[in-house]
Amino acid sequence: MDPRIRRAVLFCAGVLTLGLGGCGIAMSDHPLHTAADATIDERLIGVWETIPEAKHAGRPQPRLYVGKLEGTENVLEFLYVAQDKGSHLKVQRFRANASRIKDVTYLSVTRAGQKEYAIVKYTLDDNAGVTISSLVLEEVAKAIKSEAIAGRVKANPDYPKALLSQPYDEVHLTAPPKALRAWLSKAPAALWDKPRRVFRRIDVELPQEKK
Repeated sequence: MDPRIRRAVLFCAGVLTLGLGGCGIAMSDHPLHTAADATIDERLIGVWETIPEAKHAGRPQPRLYVGKLEGTENVLEFLYVAQDKGSHLKVQRFRANASRIKDVTYLSVTRAGQKEYAIVKYTLDDNAGVTISSLVLEEVAKAIKSEAIAGRVKANPDYPKALLSQPYDEVHLTAPPKALRAWLSKAPAALWDKPRRVFRRIDVELPQEKK
């Protein structure tokens, strides 16, 4: 997978192609807040550009368009747009419920038609950048195994013999939203990976449709 798409997905809640927990992402049956009780973070609405790795500096970067999902007031929609070498558009759409727990901001992200979520926490800095941190797969697996949180874990029988294999085929949280929020509010710092600054806001104003 294009590493730029993976970075975009991590911002959108760590999902590369939702449901592939075996690719190193812990999934959840539930968001931290449902669409009914989520709150919109207006700071996220706008147009964002991928912050490139050093080897890609100076090249055009994929963009992320963020706004309210049509027909809702509490759900965000993310439209990720890039172009391949053959000038074919690569578009991915995600939906996200925003949450705030003890002054920490989170996103629970899914794709249309999917019923599972990836969860990240994020911060916005003074230089119009977004920094995200995703759940560490091994730490989530430990929490599930110790019954600190409800979920299921499926080990990968080919690990570590297979090249580039992951230790788990699946790490999936099954706890309801209230239990997830309680767990994360007390979770150790080791549960989260190193924060990464992945997107920066760009000064592009989208046209407003006339009703």
